[in-house]
Amino acid sequence: LNQGKRIFPPIPLYRTRVTYTAHDTTPFARDMGHVGAAGKVLPPFPWDEARRLHLRARLDALFFHLYGITSRDDVRHIYSTFPIVEQQEATLYGCYRSRDLCLASMKCLGGRVAGWGG
Repeated sequence: LNQGKRIFPPIPLYRTRVTYTAHDTTPFARDMGHVGAAGKVLPPFPWDEARRLHLRARLDALFFHLYGITSRDDVRHIYSTFPIVEQQEATLYGCYRSRDLCLASMKCLGGRVAGWGG
């Protein structure tokens, strides 16, 4: 996840923020290292749909990069294979918000990852 580049360390943190939102997943949080100085598992993150959407989009952008998917057209095509999500987001936001946020994240990453222009 590090690959000698400073952009990959957020992956474990983003993953934990998206998934650890209830006390019943405390063992998972412990396994992911979400513990304080005394070794006690920290409280779960509050459920915040907008924040989760942004974090998932950032994760998507990072994973697209890790898998060598750097074309914005390819990313658009991949997102097009989730028509139900597209329809739900179009109803909620008036656009395919997760795709648009992912593409924006790719653009932001473009200057930090060699060969990833966006």
